[in-house]
Amino acid sequence: MPATKPMRIHAIGLTGLIMANGQLADPDNKYARLIKEITDKGPRMTDEDRRQKDLLQWRGHLYEDEAGQVIIPAANLIRCLQKAATAFRLGTAAQRGIMVAETSFPLQYDGPADIAKLVMADAYTWRAVANLNPTKGARGGKGTKVWPKFLPWSFQADLTIFPELISADDAIRVLQAAGQEGICDARRLGYGKFTVETS
Repeated sequence: MPATKPMRIHAIGLTGLIMANGQLADPDNKYARLIKEITDKGPRMTDEDRRQKDLLQWRGHLYEDEAGQVIIPAANLIRCLQKAATAFRLGTAAQRGIMVAETSFPLQYDGPADIAKLVMADAYTWRAVANLNPTKGARGGKGTKVWPKFLPWSFQADLTIFPELISADDAIRVLQAAGQEGICDARRLGYGKFTVETS
């Protein structure tokens, strides 16, 4: 059995964290269906309709577990690490030598734990003009969309390092670079950056 080294990381946000759960791309998703019922009204949409659409978009973009706790999916961290590793030509080494056993990590933030209250707090909403249907490219049309935003934020994750595949020093280099790469959405706009403490 190959030797392993446990490593706990504490990621501490430097810039706002923007969530964009891909579930809204599924036409059968409950939030996607409710949003469509509203947008199908077209010019007959009222101010209240638009407000409800915003709230549904926010909920649909949020990452949460079955218990209603806000989370960071492990897949987001894994993609972040793999992309950062390519800067050091460690992409394959990181993919094989850094294991994330958990499927998600609880997000630590200052706002309400109750999501029904959190969605109503303007401080946790990012509003921007965006392509309403990215699958259609420039023909998707522009409009206002909303996403959950968190700052300050942090999370902890337990990793397993396989030293035969990647050294602990290289793993830490990848983790530090991942913080500058950013996690979750709007990274090209500077969101999602973090520092990493290891133990």
